[in-house]
Amino acid sequence: MTDPKETINIENVVASTGIGQELDLQSVAMDLEGADYDPEQFPGRRLPHAGPKSAALIFRSGKIV
Repeated sequence: MTDPKETINIENVVASTGIGQELDLQSVAMDLEGADYDPEQFPGRRLPHAGPKSAALIFRSGKIV
C-alpha cells in the first residue's frame, strides 16, 4: 500500500482579497503590462505572473482573486 503522504500533489491554490473601491479596468490595462482584458468575454482583467507561475484576476469592484 502506498503511503498517502507520498501521493498528495497540490495542483491549485486560490486566494482572494478586495481593495475596497471600484477600478477603471481600462486604466489598469495601461499601467499593468501583460494584462489581458476583453469585457465581452470575461468581466475581469487577467494579470499573469511568471514565477511562480500564477495569475491574478482583477475585477471592477476591486475584488482580486
